[in-house]
Amino acid sequence: MNQTSVSLQKGSTATLTATVSPSNATDKTVTWTSSNTSVATVSNGTVKAVAKGTATITATSANGKTATATVTVTESSALANNSTLSAISIAFGDTVTATGKASGGTGSYQYQVVYKKSSDSKWTTAQAYKANSTVTFKPASMTKYDVCVKVKNSAGTEVKKFFTVTVGSSPYPTVAMSISATQINLGETVTAKATASSGTYKFAFLYKQKAQSNWTTAKDFSSATSAVIKPAKATTYNICIKAKDSSGNIQKKYFELTVVNKLTNTSKISSTTLTIGKPITINCSATGGTGYYNYAVLYKKASQSNWTTVQGFKSNDIVKITPASASTYEICVKVKDTNGTIEKKFFSIKTTSGELTNNSKISATSITLGNSVTLTGAASGGSGSYKYAVYYKSSSASTWNTKQEFNANNSTSIKFSGKGSKEVCIKVKDSAGTVAKKYFTVTVK
Repeated sequence: MNQTSVSLQKGSTATLTATVSPSNATDKTVTWTSSNTSVATVSNGTVKAVAKGTATITATSANGKTATATVTVTESSALANNSTLSAISIAFGDTVTATGKASGGTGSYQYQVVYKKSSDSKWTTAQAYKANSTVTFKPASMTKYDVCVKVKNSAGTEVKKFFTVTVGSSPYPTVAMSISATQINLGETVTAKATASSGTYKFAFLYKQKAQSNWTTAKDFSSATSAVIKPAKATTYNICIKAKDSSGNIQKKYFELTVVNKLTNTSKISSTTLTIGKPITINCSATGGTGYYNYAVLYKKASQSNWTTVQGFKSNDIVKITPASASTYEICVKVKDTNGTIEKKFFSIKTTSGELTNNSKISATSITLGNSVTLTGAASGGSGSYKYAVYYKSSSASTWNTKQEFNANNSTSIKFSGKGSKEVCIKVKDSAGTVAKKYFTVTVK
């Protein structure tokens, strides 16, 4: 027998070899047996450990000669993760080293190291499973991190060990870094800023699309403390701000910026006031969104609730409306892109029955002293109801006398106190505040 004793762990195997002498024996048949098959079995010299205990393996030749080997079977201890970290509290900018260690289990070990901010859910892989047991990484922010070291043996059993690392303030002066927004519309800009509390620093500002690997330098290291960035595409961007002190030490901070191509309704109307019978032109337009645009136009009187549809969604972008009466109207322009997103824009217009005209009359233009003249207010056009005011004076005077301030009364009489040439002014005002004047000359004899 090539071995007289063998030690095996439960589930493992070993091969024994029995040699028959002399070498020229005519029958070299060997029969293998185990004294305790519940501990170890044997087949053609291959021994398999079944359970903890001791068994004797016997090889018997054709002529009855024997040789034995004692097999001791042990059960392996459970896989234990004994990994360590170099520190559980570090300064910002420093690194932490995870050292993978294990015991028990079966066969060789491999190690994996992952970490994340304690406030996050997504893990970052510092090392996938490898035999390498030492992994160094650098946390990117001043906060608490969770670190997980995983060990896996050759049987595939995995055991994890968790640590918490606190990343404190940097030994360097604090540099405040920020961006003006975390979401903007395509075509807008974002401003990246950096300010050092002390010391002499130079700053650099870089950005890239999140899905890409190459950074674009918005502004290289200089004394400038800000940079304006205008992304060219609606997607997610990463922004990196670097601060370098006079010794060459560099602090970095990363930001994520979302750029959206927001649909914007930029429609316009030709006027906000018009006369009945004349049309108003709506120029429909839009920016952003996806694909092409369709437009719908509706209007109603401001005092009403039901809208009238002038145009359903179509690609036609010029629409005209001719209001039927003097009133205040509301216009709604809707734009819809190919994704079905809709943006509305509202306008208010005022229509009048035409230019306000003062049609007032006077009862006489020549009277005898002691008699009176009567002014009858009348008007057309303009908006809504009318109010009247009446003034008079001697033709040689510069100051007007007030007979009636603006009110709905449209009939007023005036008795002049002396002879001569007199002037009378009647004013009409509509509900929009437009005023039209009319003058008369009266001779008093």
